[in-house]
Amino acid sequence: MTTSNLPVSLKIIAPSRRDGMPSVKAGQKISIQLTRTTNVISNTKIDGGAVYIIDPFGRTISKVPFRFGKTNTGQFTLPLEKVLLSGFYSILVAFQETRIKLAIDKYPNRGPPEDHLVMGGFLLEGGHPPIVVHRVNYSATVKNTTPGEISNVQVNIASPPSLPPRQDILDVKFSPKDGQQQNDMIGNRWFRFLHKRLPVGETFTCGYTALIRNRAVRYALPKSTLNTQLPANIVKFTQPENFIESHHHLIKDLAKELAKDHTTPIQFTKAAMKAVTNKMRYVRQEHERGAAYAIEKRVGDCTEYAALFTALCRANKIPARLEAGYAFDGKAWERHAWSEVWIRGQWIPVDPTWHGSMGLLGVTNRHIPLIIGNWMDTRIRQEFKVSWHYNSAAINGKKGAKYEPKIETGWKVKRVVSVPETAHPRLRKAPAELHVKSPDALPRKSKLPLVITVVPKASREYPLDQMVMTATISDGLMDQVVAIEPFEPRLQSPVNLLLNIQMPTAAPKVTLSLRLWADQKPTSTVWQKTIGLF
Repeated sequence: MTTSNLPVSLKIIAPSRRDGMPSVKAGQKISIQLTRTTNVISNTKIDGGAVYIIDPFGRTISKVPFRFGKTNTGQFTLPLEKVLLSGFYSILVAFQETRIKLAIDKYPNRGPPEDHLVMGGFLLEGGHPPIVVHRVNYSATVKNTTPGEISNVQVNIASPPSLPPRQDILDVKFSPKDGQQQNDMIGNRWFRFLHKRLPVGETFTCGYTALIRNRAVRYALPKSTLNTQLPANIVKFTQPENFIESHHHLIKDLAKELAKDHTTPIQFTKAAMKAVTNKMRYVRQEHERGAAYAIEKRVGDCTEYAALFTALCRANKIPARLEAGYAFDGKAWERHAWSEVWIRGQWIPVDPTWHGSMGLLGVTNRHIPLIIGNWMDTRIRQEFKVSWHYNSAAINGKKGAKYEPKIETGWKVKRVVSVPETAHPRLRKAPAELHVKSPDALPRKSKLPLVITVVPKASREYPLDQMVMTATISDGLMDQVVAIEPFEPRLQSPVNLLLNIQMPTAAPKVTLSLRLWADQKPTSTVWQKTIGLF
């Protein structure tokens, strides 16, 4: 794909092509070749700039500065991580007519500047689909292998919690049906099963089947200052506890060292993830060891990685906590542990074990949380717990003898359905009506406060679900997505959205388009208007 009549031309070198577009698989590399040309309008040359890679969600995943030397051509290669989403990726080239100051990484979460051009794009295949539905089956069996009858057998099994937007529980069925659901204050959920009498040799089986929708979520947060005035229920996640020894002298020293050059929560979070990756060596552990063990021995598995990262954040007064559940490592589902950090009023999941070297804020849709909090601390209820009662004096007349039933658990995760990994998904029928008021003309560089009323339509074919509104501006040279606004539709109740759209500086007119998306698929609902600029 090559552009013309622009100050910088771009050529994308990919391993293959699909639908006439450069195509690459997750984990492979893509090459970008830039050639300096003469600006046909100002007759000036471009000294340098930056190349931005934008993922299907509109988030910047990579920024590479470039500078032309004596030659007019430069080429560089970008590796594409396996954790990326499948879909279409845009390449934007930002430039200045004067010599650019290459301080691109000073604001790592800031998007591309206004003076950029959409130059091209490529299709990434074999990555993570944006949305996946999983079915989780969990079962537990208690068999009475003791010499006598046991009674009041109680089984508690954790069930995946609802954690929008990354995890939604669509349906849960548990057996036996007389089980009871219990919740705690931070969102965990358990099913409690009770069996009154279990004679010798008999078996009691219980469990659940959960249908879960998981979304790949990446967070691109603006520059943030240190957390202040934390809510009362969040303060406890800045304190040390068993296995998260944030008061350990080595952990405190490392946190203090990292905080010198990383003053905001976002900066510190990414630095702490990378520090854990650099200092730790992955070795599976037979038992849970925790943060102090990790910093002293510098070995551990995902539990120690997550515990050390969580402790480092707490040592710097950034709220953090553990999560545990299931994750897909590319070959099979396995038990896994990761963390959450509290930044700008929300819990953000991070995986120090798998994403530590990248400092990625967010998780893939192949992370299924099961337990929130410190499951290693005996004061917190476990994922699985069983209790029973028996009369030791009545069993063979041996007072004080201790017998235990045989307990077995099993779990299985299976992908049920996912959004097709194609660049051009089929349009869905109109799920709503759009009512928009917009002027016919505006001053250049002004902001348009656009008020949009969305009237949802619910049907069996199109149930109400989270939608996304995108706004795109076209000035004849480029199409630019200028706003992405998610919202929850309400049955028979209009939703009002307010988008502030920045007008460009040079074009005589622009075409503004609005489109609704559902489950990452574009719908047939489109609003479009041409606006003159003066």
